[in-house]
Amino acid sequence: MKRRNLLALVAVLAVACVALIGAAAVAAFDVPPATVVPAQREPADDSQMPGHYPEAPGLSQLDQAPLLSSDFSDGLSAWKGIATTADTPSKWVIVNGKLVQNGNGADMWTDDAAVLLRGDNAWTNYDYYAQVYPTAGSAVGLVWRVNGNSYYRVSLYGSNSANNADKAMLELVQGDNVTTLASAPVSAWPGYTRSQWLTIRVSTVGARQRVWVGNTLLFDKTDSTLSAGQIGVYGTSDGGSAFDNVRVTASVANQ
Repeated sequence: MKRRNLLALVAVLAVACVALIGAAAVAAFDVPPATVVPAQREPADDSQMPGHYPEAPGLSQLDQAPLLSSDFSDGLSAWKGIATTADTPSKWVIVNGKLVQNGNGADMWTDDAAVLLRGDNAWTNYDYYAQVYPTAGSAVGLVWRVNGNSYYRVSLYGSNSANNADKAMLELVQGDNVTTLASAPVSAWPGYTRSQWLTIRVSTVGARQRVWVGNTLLFDKTDSTLSAGQIGVYGTSDGGSAFDNVRVTASVANQ
């Protein structure tokens, strides 16, 4: 009889211990109702994870010495971020010889602009080439004539058959103010296909700003707001782009 009572007491104590441990675990991981826990964006598939980018097709041979030529084999020491109003600056890494956008400094994916710069503030008239591999459908492109936090920018977006909004914009960025100088209708350029390399070319000579994607001339616009400055790559801080083969050559007007 005593043995049965002892066993029953042990069983009751065991149940009580389990209940206490469970309550402590819930208390340890409880999130107050007012706390927002942000979720990180995941790439669409494994092929878009860093290290899985295919080789870029490369650029044509030059008949003149470039002002700048970079395949990112020399690292990122010569590249600098741009001043931004974002709470946390964008983060960039080199993966298998490619420049990869990798969220922000807090290891979060956001919609903030991500810009990385290189070159000379005194550059005026030049041709600028770069190849970009977009994976997320968000904005990617190039910036040029960067002076402080002002620059010209081409923004390209992914194709979407359900959305007839323009997928290419030529913009003047001045701090937080963005002016659209021109846009290309989907009939002229339907947007990029994700997970394919694009070759972008910019020609900036005097007030004339021209942009090609592949062999397609998207923009030929006159604007004299900015006369000189660095070049840079542009994306969104969502880990949705990689870059390779950056090249700048002096234009005929600058020789």
